[in-house]
Amino acid sequence: MAVEGLFYTPAYYDYIVNDDLNKVQSEISDTISQVNFTKHKGWGETNHSLSDPTFKTDYLNLYKLEFTKKHLLIHIQRYLSSFSNNEYDISIESSWLTNTQKGEHTTVHNHGGFDISGVYYFQTNGKDGSLYLMNPITSLVSSHYFKPDECLYYHPEVGKLVLFPSWLYHGVRPNDTDDTRISLSFNVKISVKRG
Repeated sequence: MAVEGLFYTPAYYDYIVNDDLNKVQSEISDTISQVNFTKHKGWGETNHSLSDPTFKTDYLNLYKLEFTKKHLLIHIQRYLSSFSNNEYDISIESSWLTNTQKGEHTTVHNHGGFDISGVYYFQTNGKDGSLYLMNPITSLVSSHYFKPDECLYYHPEVGKLVLFPSWLYHGVRPNDTDDTRISLSFNVKISVKRG
């Protein structure tokens, strides 16, 4: 007899800590004053602001956050190795900061066209809006026996990094506090190494 978990959707979280956390936080902090946070025109006034709402600039490369990028790549490799023995070429294709004020949220969306998406929490009080990943098997809601959780929640913490498949629909709960949450989001493309 065998019981298998079908249609596995891996998500990952970990923390950047100690001296590494201090260096990542310092790299991002050194750029904040240069960022002009702007809302995306098509998303409405209650959505968060972005370092570039056109997504044409790559925050990590624009501001040369080499240490931060190196640590993101380490975690992406760990994520991939948890479910695959293949060796991958990994490329962070786009990155941006989000700024979420009181009353703002992130509408449900996905990052189609990429393989992995992620978020790193730079500034949060831990109660200013949780990331939620929506269950991709929507037809299970009709079952009385196999009804899954509708969403998986990740609560924000400074230094926390969350990775998930880019096709997975996700959003962020409203920030109901008086504090501002700032996070770094990014998209990754992967390809299997040849030879």
